[in-house]
Order: sequence, then structure tokens, then C-alpha cells
Amino acid sequence: MLKSSLIFCVLAALPSAALAKEGDFPAPFNSEKGSPMPAEEVARTMELPPGFKCQVFAAEPDVQQPIAMAWDSKGRLWVAENYTYAENPARWDTKLRDRIIILEDKDGDGKHDGRKVFWEQGSYLTSVEVGYGGVWILNNGSLSFIADKNGDDLPDGEPEILLDGFNTKTIGHNIVNGLRWGPDGWLYGRHGITDTSAVGAPGTAADKRTKLNCAIWRFHPTRKIFENVAHGGTNSWGHDWNADGELFMINTVIGHLWHVIPGAYYRRMFGTHLNPHVYETIEQTADHFHWDTGAEKWDAIRKLGVSGKTDELGGGHAHVGMLIYQGGVWPKEYDGAMLTCNLHGNRINMDKLVREGCGYTGKHAPDFMKAKDKWFRGIDLLTGPDGNVFVADWSDTGECHDNDGVHRTSGRIYKIVYGEPKKAEPINVAAMKDKELAMLLGSQNNWWARSTQQEIIQRLNNPSTSEQTVEVFQNLETELKFVSAIQKVQLLDATNAIAALIYGPELLGDDQTSIPAQIRAYSQRNEKMWDDILKRIPSWTLVHAGPAANGKEMMGYIGNLFRMLADEELADLGLVRLHLASALQRLPLEARWPIATALAQHEEDANDRQQPLMIWYGIEPAVAADPMKGVEFIASAKIPTVRRLVARRIAEDIEKNAAAVDALVALMTKDAAVRADILAGMAAGLDGFSTAKKPAGWSDGAVEKWISEIPSTQNSNTPSLQSPTTPSLRSLVSQLSLVFGSGRASDELIAIVKNAEGDANARRNAFTSLTRSTKSELLPVVRGLINDKVLGTAARSALAAYDDPNIPKALLNPWPQRSEEQQAATVATLVSRPAFAHALLDAVKAGVVPLALITPYQARAIRSLNDADLTTKLTSVWGELRDTPEAKKAELADWTQKLTPERLAKGEAAKGKAIFTAVCAACHKLYGEGGLIGPDLTGGDRHKLTYLLENIIDPSAIVPADYRMSVFKLKDGRTITGVIPAQTDRVITVQTPAEKLTIERSQVAEQTQLAMSLMPEGQLTALGEENVVHLLRYLMSDGPVK
Repeated sequence: MLKSSLIFCVLAALPSAALAKEGDFPAPFNSEKGSPMPAEEVARTMELPPGFKCQVFAAEPDVQQPIAMAWDSKGRLWVAENYTYAENPARWDTKLRDRIIILEDKDGDGKHDGRKVFWEQGSYLTSVEVGYGGVWILNNGSLSFIADKNGDDLPDGEPEILLDGFNTKTIGHNIVNGLRWGPDGWLYGRHGITDTSAVGAPGTAADKRTKLNCAIWRFHPTRKIFENVAHGGTNSWGHDWNADGELFMINTVIGHLWHVIPGAYYRRMFGTHLNPHVYETIEQTADHFHWDTGAEKWDAIRKLGVSGKTDELGGGHAHVGMLIYQGGVWPKEYDGAMLTCNLHGNRINMDKLVREGCGYTGKHAPDFMKAKDKWFRGIDLLTGPDGNVFVADWSDTGECHDNDGVHRTSGRIYKIVYGEPKKAEPINVAAMKDKELAMLLGSQNNWWARSTQQEIIQRLNNPSTSEQTVEVFQNLETELKFVSAIQKVQLLDATNAIAALIYGPELLGDDQTSIPAQIRAYSQRNEKMWDDILKRIPSWTLVHAGPAANGKEMMGYIGNLFRMLADEELADLGLVRLHLASALQRLPLEARWPIATALAQHEEDANDRQQPLMIWYGIEPAVAADPMKGVEFIASAKIPTVRRLVARRIAEDIEKNAAAVDALVALMTKDAAVRADILAGMAAGLDGFSTAKKPAGWSDGAVEKWISEIPSTQNSNTPSLQSPTTPSLRSLVSQLSLVFGSGRASDELIAIVKNAEGDANARRNAFTSLTRSTKSELLPVVRGLINDKVLGTAARSALAAYDDPNIPKALLNPWPQRSEEQQAATVATLVSRPAFAHALLDAVKAGVVPLALITPYQARAIRSLNDADLTTKLTSVWGELRDTPEAKKAELADWTQKLTPERLAKGEAAKGKAIFTAVCAACHKLYGEGGLIGPDLTGGDRHKLTYLLENIIDPSAIVPADYRMSVFKLKDGRTITGVIPAQTDRVITVQTPAEKLTIERSQVAEQTQLAMSLMPEGQLTALGEENVVHLLRYLMSDGPVK
């Protein structure tokens, strides 16, 4: 009984291979007309700096649609070929399949002469990476592992799904992508902006999944931990690490280069972050754009092509693939250069990374490469074993918003070389001895440094080889003087050994030195490494290793963070302060205050692009939990942006914590230095409020006195008395006085709601104020917001309160293809009134709305409207609800006959858990996982088939009072069905499978409690026999199932 469709959830729970058709690989076809230049001609005419040349490593038909590349330990190139991507409006063609191939240069001449197909059962395949005795893929909305333990280039079996829930239904080119091993041993990936995914291991309950939308994420291969790293951007399709281990990502439209700080929130092209209290976001790292932002709209390039100015600036807004060059064979001027493919410009852009403030700035450099072929669509970049660069070319004339077709039978891998490369020798990193690997860690070619480091990490994480490989760590101190201190810490961290440095004396044995002292000891042998390791150690200690499990370890962790703050040499480094701010999000809320307070003393960071906001992101939940401490924090902080945002968070909760707002006003009265920031924060926090309780100490006389005493010199982020670009303090005070007095007029709230470029929280607040009552004059406003990026879902839900015949047409035309939340809200609104439900069923019959989006619960809600014609239409379009005693007895007998002990013995509990999570866990708990709308299933007589079948087929036979369904007919014409978890003399809380609603008793025209469960009938039929067998095997299990 989830918002998403029952049938899709069941299908998504199955292995991707089960959905693939057997037989020969479907022949790819072209919907794009024309063809690219011959590959050799493209290479010959490629524009490159002196000394460089382009070679064809592979081309069609040997490689087609190369969407991603990865190296294995033998120096072979693995390529993911994606054929299922399709032009709009289809976006994906699942009649085709995707595959993984292996390309090999056996004779070392720079061109492939060996090709194998490893696996060809893919769908929505976007990524491939190799390691730990197999292949890692992003395929069909999951992160999966294809084992090949003996290395014979044949899968040992079906892919093992490690994570599922990556959205494929409403996402096109923003699909999850980008697998890369990080220097910390984690597997990193990317997720686009179009819609939200809820990710977890198969069977994970909905409320325990990690939501992500427009993010960089990572997964640990042995600990099986999944987490978000940073949020924002548009549709990142490239990332890489520099020599200091700092991560950067590429992006489109709103800026191309971003320094990925763990826990950061970056600007989004549209929509809002999942955390509504972010408020402000970090801008891009580059100080320039590659397109004419002053004279052109971002999408004008599709119709007008690349203008002269845009060509001069870099070729366009869309960037795909990213590499920070560390190959060691190109001229020194390219060391550390950031390279990215510019889609519209048919070229490779180049930026130089420069340390500034608390982070980096990307400086514009001349374009590195430009193709004559207008079909050139560089999509991935990798440094090869010889230090030169490989470029995957999608080879098409379209772009991510492809409307002119897809050319599936073309694709190239180019190799960009400097000088005359030496003939390559055979490679097998996996066969090297530990000491051989260690000697290569200091290679100037990061292919070797990373490949050997990853091999060591895998050996140390493997119980059968870890004891032998410990010798590598011993060598780090005595023999390997050329290995950077960064690599040493990365190796320690990747194997959890970094905990010995982080979590205090208990794990250090006889070594009682602090982290900085440990790192000084590491780096004394290499004078250039001291600054590097000081920059990196905060990131490794807090971000990659993370908090420990027990209290003693956590105290050691926090203590070491304090030691870094106390070390003047460390605290003076901006990048150290940045990573300490990032660390806040890893700490218990109470432990964040002293570190945030210390960081907020650095006035030199006040105008830094990222540091004030990183402090804010770390302290925000602590402010919400203890707003009085937030007031104390403001009093001591010297960074205006942080003061203002803390004040905003406190003011936003004025209805819950009025005393904290009183304390803010008292602080303003006492301290003129913080007054402007508090006033600006309060105004932002209450923006969109109609009225609010006046704080103690707020009076006209006091207000005038405050304004007169505000210092004339303010930070650039603080409003002044009169400013042409920001609201003046007098204006802010006037707004607040209105909220604390007579209240804002509806016209002002409407203006806030309709301002699509306005602050998202202010718009939400104003919308809530406006829709607390149903006013006919607001209907056009609400209806005009149903496709809004911020308020679309809320507006679709709010329309249920209006009995207007035009509402169904507005909601259904067009159907919100790209938002599951808007789809669910639309269906919930349309089942609330007979006329609306008629239109919904007509749309289902016409194929506009997928049938699976109407769940058995919603079918019952439609029938509860008591409209005979509607019930007939429901039966015709959706099916029959079998709830007569005779029908239930017949169904019980039918299932009892099918589910013999032999049949049930073939069920798989793990698959059953996945089905339970998708279908049952929204309402029921089993083994501690799931919801509490319905009874906990952990007890009971679950081991008897008859007990389970009777309760599933006839859930309303015996229903405790707390779980009986109530039907509410409201005075505005709506009908709502659900259970009542709580009620007071004034309001009733109604829980549906989709949402929790609060209804004032005065709005209820009629309330009826049915002797009926909220759980719908018909679920077994919807699941199908095989899935029922798996589900029952799980329900009848003796304990938790992994």
C-alpha cells in the first residue's frame, strides 16, 4: 500500500535478469539519420596543442554507444554499451538490451586487437567498474555485482543486487551513473536532478532508505554502507580526484566545475533540496562559464547553434566526462589540469585548479581539443596505463534532451598521446607481490598509483590475504620514502586502520601521540608532503572513516578534532577549517556546538564562497533541537552569514519555540553588532507567514532605537539601512511589524507564492497560510501551481478541497510523467470526489494514467463514494473487489490448493522480504522493520498457512477498533478514508497509506466507522503466484532475513 504502484514495486524487487528476454542480443537500430565522419579522419583532423596527436583505439562496429569505461588490473578497457537510451518522448527502449565488452591491446601498439562480450543482459546500463573478483554495474535502477572469481571473463552467475531503488520510471538522462573507485576504497557514483530515488539494500523498509536527488554518493564494497556525499548541481556526468585527494565534479548549465565537499549543498538548476532548511547554497568553483550567460538563454543553443561568443568562451553549457590529469607523461603545464568534454562545442575544455580561501577556484585555460566532426560527443575520460588519455565518443548529433533520434551503431574510443609513446608491455597488477605494488605507489602516473593502491586495499580487506599484506604498512614507515603521506593515510583509512589514529588511546596501543603528530612523523621524510597531509587529514578522519560505534571511540574522535582546532598551524589553513566544518555533520548534535563556535571566530572566512555555509549545514539540526543554544552561538559568532541563518531557523519555529524568538529580540536589544543579521534572519524565517505572536520586547520605540544604533559598516551579506540590492533594514522591520501585528494581506501572500524565483521556504509558508481555508478566489492561484517545481505536489493535493469540474482536466493534461510525488498526489485528489474519480478512470482506460497507480486501497476509496455508475466503471477498468463472503471462501480454497508444502518450500525468503517492503511495510512491521498503521506481524500465528491466507484474503473479518477504516465526508465535498491514530476536541488526525491529514471537526459533515480494515483485498491476485510464494516464505520465517 505504497504511493508508488503495487505492480512496479513487485517488478523492481526482482533481479534485472529476470526481466530480460532470453535469446540472441537484439539488433540495435538507428532512429538518427546520417552518419559520423570516419573515425580515422576524425582523429587526423582533431585540433590539439603542439606535440599531441589523436589515435583511434577502437571504433564501430567493435564498440558502439560507449556510455562508460573502466580499467582492470591487466590494463584492459571495459566498456558499458548502452542501447536502451532513446529519444524523447520514449526516453528508454527496453525491447533492446545493453552490454559490457572488454577491449584489449595485446601487441601494445595503441589500438585494440582483442574484444570480448562479458555480459549482455543490461537495461538502463550507465556504468561499469572492476574489482573484488567481479564487475560492478549500475543497471535497471540498481547497483549490482557480477562475480567472476576465476577471472575467465565469464559471469559466475546472475548479477547480485546490492542496492536498489534508483529511479528509472520518471528519469531520463538524469539517471544514476558514474561508478569510480575513490582513493579511500569506496565506490562513488552520481545522481541527477529530475526526480528522487529512495535507495537501500533489497528489502530495506521505505523509512530506512536513503533519499537522494541531484547528488554524489558512495558505497563501501565490504561494509555495504551507502551514503550521500554532497548535494546539488543539475546532472553531473563526471568526477575525479586531484593529487591532494580532493574530489571535483562536472556539471551543466549553471556552472561546470564544483569542489565536492562532503555534506555540502550546491546550487540547483531547479527545484529544492530534500532538506528544506538549507536556505542558501554554494556556487560553482570555476570563476567563469563556457557559454554566453549574459546574452543567451541556456537552451537557445539547440535552435541557434554555438554562437561566436559562446564558441570563444568554451562551446556551450553541457559538460560530460571529467579527468584531472596526473598521468606524468604530458608536459608539466598539464599536471593537475581539469579536462571535460563540451557536448555542443565538440571539444575538450580545460581549467586550472588554484587554491584560494578555504577551497579552490577553477581558472579558465585554452580549450585542449576540438573536433571537426559535428557528431563528436565525448562522454567519458580516463588516464591509461601509459599516462595518455582515452576519450569515449557517444557519436551522435543529439544531446541529452534528444529529439532527433539515436544513432546506435556508431561509437569510438580515441587515445590522446603526447610525443611518441613507447610500446606497452603486458600488465597484471593483481599478480604482483605486495612489495612490487608498494614500490609503484609513488608512480608519477596516477594509473599505476591508483591501480596498485586499489589492489592493496582489496588485499587488506580480504581476510585470506590481509595478514600477508600488513607488511606493506610496515614498509611505509621504513622503506617507501617516495610515497606521499596522503597515500599512506588513504590506505589506512580504506581498510578501517585509520580508526587507530582517530579514535584514541584504546586503539593506538603504546602510541599515545595525537593525529597531527602522527602525520608529522609520516611526512618528515618528504618535505613537500607536510602541507598536503595537513590539508587532507581532517577530511580522512571525519568524512571517510566516519564516527565510531561506541562512546569511547566517539570521544577520541571529537578530541582529535579539538586538537586540530588548537593547533595554530593547522587552524590557519583554510582547507583544514573547511573539512572541520564538514566534520560537524558526522557528530552528535551536542558535540557540534564547541567546534562550530570555534570555526565561527574566523572573521577571515566571512566572505568565503563555502565556509560560512558549511558551518551552517553542520549546525542547523543542532539549532532546531536547542534554539536557545543557537541564540548563544549568534552572540559569539563573527561570521554574519552564519548568524543570520541561525536566526532564520529559530524564527521559522516561532510557533513551537516562541521563547527562543524572545531571546533573539533580547539579544538584539543588548548587542547592536548582531542586530542587522538577526533582523534579516527573522524576516527570512517569517517570510510567507500571515501572522505570528509578537515577541517580548518588540515595540515601535524599540525598533526605531535598534535601527539607529546599527553600525554603518556591514558585511556584504548583511542588509544595510538603505541598499539598492537587498531589502533595507527599515523594510525588514516593517514586514516583521506587520506579521506581529495585523498580519499580511492575502494579496501579499499570493505574490510570494506566485514568485517562482523566490525563496522556496517563504513560498511554502505562504502557500500553507493561504490554503488553511478554502476560498474560491484562490482556486486559480492553486491550479496555476500544479506544475511548479516547489509547490506542484502541494498544489495538486490542495485542489481536493475545491469542487470544480475543470480540476481533473488540469491535473491529467498533461500527466506529470517525471514526478512520482506529483503522480501520487494527483491520484489521491482524484479519488476524493465522484466526478473526479470518473475522469481518473477514463484516463486510465485511455492509457494516460498507468493502471498500476490505482492501488486496491484507492479502488476501495472510489467505491466508498457510493456512486453506482462509478462502481461499474471501476469494475470495468480496474477489476472487481472480491469482498463477498462467497468470493472470499472461493479465493481461500483456490490459494490453499495452490500453496502446497512442496510449493512453499521453493519460495525464497529474501525475495519475499523485498516484496513485503514494497507492498506491506508501509503499514505493518515485521522483525522491527515497517510502519505502525496496522498491527505488528512479528507475533501471531504466522507459521500456519491458513492463518495468513485468512487475514490477507479477508483482512476485515476481525478488525481491532484502532485499525478500522473511517470514512469522512467533508463539507467541501471531499471524501477521505483512513484510520484515526489521534484526535482531540478540535481536530482529527487521519492516516491513509499515502499521508497523514489533520482535519478540523468543524469541516466534517459526516463520519462513519466501518467494520473494515484499511488493508485492501485482492493483494494476492495482484502479486501473482510466484511472488505470493516468496512473500509467504518470508512471513512464515523464524527470524530476520538479510
